[in-house]
Amino acid sequence: MKWVFITGMGRSGTKFLGHILGAAQGSDADHERIANRAFTIHSWYLQDAVYAVPYLQRVRNELEQSDGGNDRVFIDVNGHLRHATDALEEVFPECQILHLVRDPRSVVPSIYLRRNERDAQIMPHDREALEWWLDASVFEQIAWDWAMTTQTLLDKQYPVLQFERLLKDYAYFDEQVLQSLDLKMPEANWQARKERRVNKTRSAVTRKLYAKVTGRNISTEVLRPFAEWPLEQRQSLVKLCDAAAQGVGYTLKA
Repeated sequence: MKWVFITGMGRSGTKFLGHILGAAQGSDADHERIANRAFTIHSWYLQDAVYAVPYLQRVRNELEQSDGGNDRVFIDVNGHLRHATDALEEVFPECQILHLVRDPRSVVPSIYLRRNERDAQIMPHDREALEWWLDASVFEQIAWDWAMTTQTLLDKQYPVLQFERLLKDYAYFDEQVLQSLDLKMPEANWQARKERRVNKTRSAVTRKLYAKVTGRNISTEVLRPFAEWPLEQRQSLVKLCDAAAQGVGYTLKA
């Protein structure tokens, strides 16, 4: 079996890309197949040898036992794996890892609308950064997470996939994804798949009703274009994210 893991920050199109790749000839692709939010938290705070490696080794054993000789390409498009790429390379040494990115001006506010303060959050490991994080706004905390995640994966030199280009440019999708993974998908199939939106941001009314029914503390603010944000918020995002953003092909201006 050939193993492929595509990871990156949440709300970067992982579910959508998994949906598209599910139609590629020769692929066995889906979204968040082998890890969840608990894995995100545990793999961030615990050393790989303690948690991620034994967890993933069990996953591999189960998949191989249930495979039945499947020669298709196993693909998991999964942001929850973003802190465990070293463990992935240890347990799946033959695997390919790709880095999916999306403009932080879209990602950060989208996560902000979904942020649940009852959940455990990703925080800096070192004392100085943690002191800043504790005093930062929720928006700044999310921007820091995007920048940290993006820069970490960028430093590991995984191939970068820009989500916006994957949706707009079939030639880019074909070269960077299909050819890289030895898959095939006619342009007509790509076009049909990408027109079926999945996991889109719900309206403020829907989020308010969901929060009321579930008892979760989720923002009901309206998702506005970056240009309409308060200047201080725009400047904060640029300050925190611009260096990493430039590394993956985005130029931010307040």
